Amino acid sequence: MQTLSASAYYHYTNNVIENVQFLHSGTMESTFLNVSNSQNTGLELISKNRLFKILNLTTSFNLYYSKLDSATYINPYDPTITTPIPGQHNLSWTGSMLANFMLSKTFSGQITARYASPQIISQGLKQEKYSIDLGLRQTFLDRNLSVNLNVRDLLNSNK
Repeated sequence: MQTLSASAYYHYTNNVIENVQFLHSGTMESTFLNVSNSQNTGLELISKNRLFKILNLTTSFNLYYSKLDSATYINPYDPTITTPIPGQHNLSWTGSMLANFMLSKTFSGQITARYASPQIISQGLKQEKYSIDLGLRQTFLDRNLSVNLNVRDLLNSNK
């Protein structure tokens, strides 16, 4: 069995809340502020496949264009100090795959892989992000009890 779904979208966000860093009296400080407006336009594809009796795959792909309007940061300690935040735009994408394995009636496994390309933020670019997670489950007592073993971020990429 296979299922494919596609969604196109447009999101407008007023007063985007972002983490902003600034120097105050020689100390780097960080806070969250409403900095700007943003627009995202994209296409998301999701595929669900049952390949064999033991394997189910769910795959998603999201391609989107982001635009962040320009803004002016006003220092909360001294309103005479302002910093312009230039407008930015970029094309980004994310992808993920979830594989479920039924190795027996009581033993199953799961592998999850995710990737996100660089994305714009108010003060630059958020780096790409990727990870792989693994999981095993053994059930007992007619599936009323289960023991799970999970390994998160197998590649230690999220540090």
